[in-house]
Amino acid sequence: MSDKKNIKFIKPNQDYTPDWDSSILNKDIEELGLSDYTLSKLKAVEINKVLDLCRCQMRHMYKIPGISKKNVFEVLKKLQVLGVDFKRSLVVATTIENDSVDDNVVSSKPNNDVPQKNNNQNQTKNNKFKENKPNKSQENKVNACEQKANKPNVDLNKNAIQAQKNKVNNNNKKVNENQQSNQKNNFANQKQNSQNQNQQNSEPKRLKVNSYELDAFINENISVKKTLKQEREEKIAKAIKDLPQLKNEDGLYKFYKHGKWGYKNEAGKVIIEPTYTEAFNFKEGLACVELNERCGFINKQGEVVIPIEYDTACSFSEGLASVTKDDKCGYIDKEGNIVFDFIYQAATSFENNIALVKKDGKWGYMDRTTGEIRLR
Repeated sequence: MSDKKNIKFIKPNQDYTPDWDSSILNKDIEELGLSDYTLSKLKAVEINKVLDLCRCQMRHMYKIPGISKKNVFEVLKKLQVLGVDFKRSLVVATTIENDSVDDNVVSSKPNNDVPQKNNNQNQTKNNKFKENKPNKSQENKVNACEQKANKPNVDLNKNAIQAQKNKVNNNNKKVNENQQSNQKNNFANQKQNSQNQNQQNSEPKRLKVNSYELDAFINENISVKKTLKQEREEKIAKAIKDLPQLKNEDGLYKFYKHGKWGYKNEAGKVIIEPTYTEAFNFKEGLACVELNERCGFINKQGEVVIPIEYDTACSFSEGLASVTKDDKCGYIDKEGNIVFDFIYQAATSFENNIALVKKDGKWGYMDRTTGEIRLR
C-alpha cells in the first residue's frame, strides 16, 4: 500500500455552490481557529476558503495527505459553529414506513386541480349572475302595478307602487346577503380543515430500530429546511435501520438518544445512561467513549477506569489499546500504564501480536513481544 503523500488530492465539486451566506463561504480558513497542523495540511492542497471545505464530502477529506479522523472532525465542528457543513447526499429519509425517498422524484399523479378550479370559477360566475338577476315573479308584480297605474280612470297611489318596488329590492338584497354568508362559512370551514390536517402532519414521530431509540423529526408533507442536528439524526436512523441484531459477548449494546450515546442490555434495559458524544462497543470488558472531545475507557458499570484525556483511542485488542496524545500514538494496558511510548505517527490495534505502525514517515509491522519494527 503506497503512502498518502504520493496521492495527489483534487478539489471536488467545483461547480457546486451551497445555499449559505456568501460572506461566510468567502471567509479564509485561518478565521476558523484550526490547529496549525490541520491548517497547514489544508493549505497544502489549496483549500483556502470555507467554500472549498463545503464543496467536499467527508470521504474527500480523508484523501488529503496527513489528515486523520481527528483532523476531519476538528474541521467539521468549526464549520458547524458557523452554521455550515460538508456537502451532503441528495437522498434524505422522509418517511418512517418506507426505507428511503428521493426528494427529486416527482409524483406521476395527474393534476386534477386545474379543471376543478375552472369549474369553481364558472359556478361562481353563475351564482353572481343569479344573485343579481331579479326574481321573475316579483318583476311581474311590479309590471302589473305599473300597468294599473297607467290605465285611465284608475286612481292608484304612486307611493304604493314605489313601496312595492322597495319591497322587491329588499328581498333581492336579503337573498344576496344569505348566499354571501354561506360562501364565507364554507371557505372558513375549508381553511380550518386544512390547518388541522397540516398540524397533524407536522407532529414529530418517534422511530425505534431494534434496540436503538431515535427521535426522528420527519415532516411527511411539508418541505422545510432541516437543521444540521435533524439531518444527522435522520442519516444515523437510515444507516442503522436495516442492521440485524448483533450479539455482543459482553451483553451490552450501545444506543443513541437525543444526540448522546449510552448502553443497554439484551432486554432493552438502560445500564449506562446516554451521556457520551461517541461510544464504541465493549471489548475485553472495557469500552472506549468520548466526552468533551477527549477519549477514555469505562467498565460495564459505567465507571471511568482509564481517564478521559486522550485525543483519540481504539478498542482494546490482546490487552493493549492504541491511543493518541499531542498528535503522537502509543499503546496502554487496561490499567492505563504506557506499554509503548507516544512516538508513532499512526498505530493500529494488535492482532496475533502484530500491529501496523508509522514512524518517521514509514510504515512497518511491530512485534508486541519485542517492540521491533519490520518495514513493509
